[in-house]
Amino acid sequence: MHKKILISFLLIFLPIIANANNVKKPIILTTEDMPPYSTRVCGKENGNPTDPLTGISIDIVNELFTRANIEHQILIYPWQRSFNTAKNNRNHAVFSATRNQQREHLFKWVGQIASNDWVVFSKKTTSVDIQSIDDMRNYTIGGYQGDALSLYLEKRGIKVDKAPADKLNLQKLKYGRIDLWIAGNLVGAYRADKAGINVKQVFTFKESDLWIAFNINTDDDIIKKLNNILNKMKEDGSIIKLGMNNSETNTTPCK
Repeated sequence: MHKKILISFLLIFLPIIANANNVKKPIILTTEDMPPYSTRVCGKENGNPTDPLTGISIDIVNELFTRANIEHQILIYPWQRSFNTAKNNRNHAVFSATRNQQREHLFKWVGQIASNDWVVFSKKTTSVDIQSIDDMRNYTIGGYQGDALSLYLEKRGIKVDKAPADKLNLQKLKYGRIDLWIAGNLVGAYRADKAGINVKQVFTFKESDLWIAFNINTDDDIIKKLNNILNKMKEDGSIIKLGMNNSETNTTPCK
């Protein structure tokens, strides 16, 4: 009798338990303060991970996930934490990430979502002659820890003076602690303008694209779906429109 009751219980409730375990969880996306691609609406570099965000990549990612009807949340952390969180946790992804050989097999990729040429900046008043990466050996180069630009140059034998945060490099450049600063073309121009430091681009050492890097255990169907939708967004002009319409207006206070 008890055995029959147990069997009946299992027949009724096991499908319910199985379905509960298969409920799709929202994708958690992590990013960094990297204006104009991603930044807090209030304009501050530091705050809470859940602060409202704005930027070119933010708008594109939100539109992509909305069209895909996939629940998601975007959190902002320092880059190294954002990167490692996505690499080590299911249902996580990180953007805006450079796709390179070292990272290729660590993630599954959706993109590209934006472009970000790698540029050498100097103070506007500094006379610099750089025609190749090898010429950079003659200068003190400022980068930051965990950044793809720094890793790219170090792999080619260029010594990089790495700061824990990119914003520190502008002060180091201003006061002569470094000769040159490496950054994305839009990111560098944006940060320098906000800091009131006059810089100039002296050399572009790599053309680069930005991607969404998903945890390696992400379902392939999700990756395929998002890439297909992203391609449609490119075809219908949405990517260009979102990039052009992105606003830097600060309307929401950071908490």
